[in-house]
Amino acid sequence: MRFTTFIKSSELVETRLKGIHKQVKALHDASVINELSNQQTSKLRALLDTAFKKHNEFEKSLNKLFNAADDIDADQIGKLQDSISDLFIEIQSICNTLIPSPAQLNDSTDVANQPIQHATSLVKLPRINIPTFSGGIEQWIAFQNIFEQSVHKNESISNIEKFTYLLSCLSNEPLNLIKSLPVNTANYVIAWQALIKRYHNPRLLVTLHINNIFDLPVLQKPTLKQLRDFLSTYNENYEALKALGHNITNESVLLTTCMLRKFDANLRSEFEHKREDSQQIPNIQELISFLDKECAHREAANLGSLPNVYWASNSNIGLSSPQKSPYYSKTSGNAKSSKVVMFSSKLPTNCIFCNGNTHSVYRCEKFLALTPQNKLSFVKSKSLCVNCLNQHSFNSCSSKHTCHVCKKRHHTLLHFHKTDYTPQKGMKSTNSCDPQKYTEDNISQNGSPLSTSNSSAETSSTLVSVSETKGGYVLLATALVKMSSENSQPLVVRAILDSASQNTIISQYCAQLLQLPCSRINVPEIMGISSAKVSSRGISHVNLNTLSGQVLAKSHPVLILDKISSNQPAVKLSTSVKAKLKGYTLADPTFDLPGPIDLLIGADLFPQTLLGPSVCLGNNMPYALNTIFGYVVIGNMPIAQTLPHPVETFTFLSTTQIDLHSTLQQFWSIEEPPSSPLLSPQDENCEKHFLETHSRAASGRYVCRIPFKDSPTKLGESSNIAKRTFQTLERKFQTQPEFKNKYTEFMEDYKSSGHMKLTGSDLTPSQPHCFLPHHGVFKNGKIRVVFNASAPTSTGVTLNSIQHQGPKLHCEISDIIFRFRQHKIVFLCDIRQMFRQISIHEEDQIYQLIYWRENESLPLQTYQLTTVTYGQSSSPYLANRVIQQLIHDEGENHPLAAKALKNQIYVDDAVLGCDSVEEAMELQKDVIDLLHKGGFELRKWASNHYKLLEHLPQEFCDTPHIFRSSGQPYHSVLGLKWMPDTDEFSYVISKPSENLTKRTVLSAIAQIYDPIGMLAPLVFWAKTLMQHIWTLGLDWDTQLPQHIAEKWSQFVLELPQIETLRIPRYLNLAYCVNIQLHGFSDASETGYAACVYLRVEDSCRNIYVNLLISKSKVAPLKRVTIPRLELCGAHLLSKLLNYCHAQLSNTHAMSMFAWCDSSIA
Repeated sequence: MRFTTFIKSSELVETRLKGIHKQVKALHDASVINELSNQQTSKLRALLDTAFKKHNEFEKSLNKLFNAADDIDADQIGKLQDSISDLFIEIQSICNTLIPSPAQLNDSTDVANQPIQHATSLVKLPRINIPTFSGGIEQWIAFQNIFEQSVHKNESISNIEKFTYLLSCLSNEPLNLIKSLPVNTANYVIAWQALIKRYHNPRLLVTLHINNIFDLPVLQKPTLKQLRDFLSTYNENYEALKALGHNITNESVLLTTCMLRKFDANLRSEFEHKREDSQQIPNIQELISFLDKECAHREAANLGSLPNVYWASNSNIGLSSPQKSPYYSKTSGNAKSSKVVMFSSKLPTNCIFCNGNTHSVYRCEKFLALTPQNKLSFVKSKSLCVNCLNQHSFNSCSSKHTCHVCKKRHHTLLHFHKTDYTPQKGMKSTNSCDPQKYTEDNISQNGSPLSTSNSSAETSSTLVSVSETKGGYVLLATALVKMSSENSQPLVVRAILDSASQNTIISQYCAQLLQLPCSRINVPEIMGISSAKVSSRGISHVNLNTLSGQVLAKSHPVLILDKISSNQPAVKLSTSVKAKLKGYTLADPTFDLPGPIDLLIGADLFPQTLLGPSVCLGNNMPYALNTIFGYVVIGNMPIAQTLPHPVETFTFLSTTQIDLHSTLQQFWSIEEPPSSPLLSPQDENCEKHFLETHSRAASGRYVCRIPFKDSPTKLGESSNIAKRTFQTLERKFQTQPEFKNKYTEFMEDYKSSGHMKLTGSDLTPSQPHCFLPHHGVFKNGKIRVVFNASAPTSTGVTLNSIQHQGPKLHCEISDIIFRFRQHKIVFLCDIRQMFRQISIHEEDQIYQLIYWRENESLPLQTYQLTTVTYGQSSSPYLANRVIQQLIHDEGENHPLAAKALKNQIYVDDAVLGCDSVEEAMELQKDVIDLLHKGGFELRKWASNHYKLLEHLPQEFCDTPHIFRSSGQPYHSVLGLKWMPDTDEFSYVISKPSENLTKRTVLSAIAQIYDPIGMLAPLVFWAKTLMQHIWTLGLDWDTQLPQHIAEKWSQFVLELPQIETLRIPRYLNLAYCVNIQLHGFSDASETGYAACVYLRVEDSCRNIYVNLLISKSKVAPLKRVTIPRLELCGAHLLSKLLNYCHAQLSNTHAMSMFAWCDSSIA
């Protein structure tokens, strides 16, 4: 038989098998939804028969080829054989799960060599539920035990059928290990032994389970779920160790000590308190027994009336009819009418047990008093769903919540305890029984641990603490607020006024009615009491008004949560308070009646709602606070009746975590290869505005207009918040005299320099203007005054929000450092008070008003800032744009300075250089003269050659810092440490916190500043650790597992050695005759990296090699092959080489070499 003929026939077989595989797979997918019809089963049998025949044809052709041909390509045949065998095995495996293997085949029958003669002789293999084994070493023991008991030791199943079962429950590496073996009796034994040899490694398994126990998380104020998870993980690994023949004895002091270290102080104290003999060393069984009892106590308490914490979940919600709503109204204006709809986030429900109309069955006191058995009997008699207690069948229940105690699909109230416990009020002890047997399908799902159904979850999005009330109730301040968006009609909603929340929050349902667009970019994390966290659905913007039409905020940012709280108040209150409020305009006329909450007004708006003093309504009575909505009632309130059950009390606290997010974002942006930004249409408008509005004064200084993108008429009243901020500042002055002196000194310098002046009397309240609140940051004896242009005005609009930010004009830091390394003689300088040397047009100064006085005995005065001001979003752009305009206007007369400043200035830091002292001094003079023409002065001079500094006054020169370790002086150059004496770079990294939590470690990693990649190996290790910590899913303030903590501690211990690192600044390009760029890339399972070196040869044949740049990236969590990662590394290298070539090609010719050890990439 000719080789070419065999190849063609084999390719035809392969094509046919691929077609069969596609049809078989389609039938398999169909069987998941519906059972196969007789016609489909017949088709499947025919396809399997054809597959056997084609496979046999291939085997016979292969035998003939080996007997007749000599010139064969073994590699090509091997690939074909592997491909055809893989297809055949997968077809056979799928078919055998749907239809049987050949009946009555004995163990000596070779399926691979016997075609199916009669499809009617097939019988279907029984389904056996065996978990799929994908190669995880921790899965092996469980898989081995189940497979051996179900299949391997089952004598009624033939070896061929066992082999089929084995193939069907393997994936990934285990399947690849044995799938090439033909399916026959002998090969089953070989396959099973191959798996045991590969995965049954007792030493590795024991080490894995011991590590799992030692790495259990620290129980810091643990919830019930955390305790249960802790116990489950311990028991799982303990039993696994016993199965491997390694029993952990009760007397193991080491294990007991390790476990006790996982307890927080409260839990450890509770454990010791319950021990009979505190002098006796506890054993591990004592600890586990204590945790079991602790969980049982908490579970029992959750079913009664002990205090607990609930989380928000979706509710059954609906919209009340506008015509029937008491809050329905019509407002008119400009001959147009608009409807205002008051809606409720929960429709009234009737109790099916007592026919009450104020609660659901799961809130019914009479129902709660029944035993679980009687509850179940009632639920069955009324055909209620046993999972959510609603009026539908169990099978049609869409709730994903499960029993909090056993995690099975029934309501927590229907759980039967196996042991009696002392019942709480309204609860009776129960006997052992399981309502799960009454359900139609025994399904276990993960649900919210405390919510029991979609409709029953009357919970709070912040913390809700349930406690006993004694004849009184603490009322929260509620108000009716008109809320709107651009896409919907106004809605009147009930709001809580909460000064303890940093954010204003609306409910998800409310957002849907308003058709709000939702942004999920940079959504802050919300934290509450005890650092409890809740996820926001996103950020949007709304308009908030009073019912009379007064504007509270326009386009105000709000967070969206599933639900804010349950009904407020939780009980009906006494009417005695309402009687005392006759004559007052109430913000919420129904404040004493339970009702839904769909808006929480946080501290970002709360101060703007207050108007005047509070009114006390009497002893043990609430207060009435005057707000723009009317009077809100808050405080102790008598209830209408004594209740037999506990009342929920609500504690609201919402804080956001964005500082670490921004730090991490900056870290990753530095780690990216440099790239050029694109100019957006808004940036083009900003540039056009500058060109049309800027001018120069007679002194040469530039005068700019603020680049508004929206009309300043949108700004509201701003003086109140500015005045309150200044009063707070003055109170701080009283307690911190040094802070006051520095602050006063700064403001007096501002005034004496003409950078602020008293506002004239012609300013009218109707004229658009803006007051800027200001405060100081005092650190290391230096003051920095911050003018807050992001403070909202009464309309919710801020000065920053209506300004263009402008395009980024300064060069990248890595570009400037790159050019800094090319010059032999270099110098640094800083533009003194850069922003304050640029004037703001007189007409725009009214948007920069501030309050100031030197001491409290003087009247409070209004000043206007006359220059570009710190804290405004457009200020960095205006400052950089003026420098560029100065270069354009005066550059012809100062060509050296114009070229240098165009590419070697970062905001107010100039980093310049030349190849000789004479050229450097000429450039220095040219730069001073050019900037002087624009009214700018240069300070903080530093250089690696004394001649550039000797003619300058001493106070103009920069004072160097000193290294702690060596005592060597250094200057900061764009974040790097430069030592002029030796002309070298070094690094200083502050010591990280000793508190080893996810927050502190990620924060420390994010603060590693390495713009050109000199610390790439260190940073890469830190990034892989960051990824590992992230995948563990730890809370931000949870202590790290011991093995990670040890790695990090060792890293921190060695970190100070970085200060000994010295990197030559100069690249020796002055007299070069040959320049080469050499780039290297590599990859591993953890990531890939690339670096570029510069090789320089001078006229004397001296060779200098310096690292220019390097970058690294961690591999994605989804497994990627090494060749693909090597290809990613090569791509990263090509970017870096292109970047380095672009930086050097303008001044030098060079050749490039890219090196990679991968033969594939």
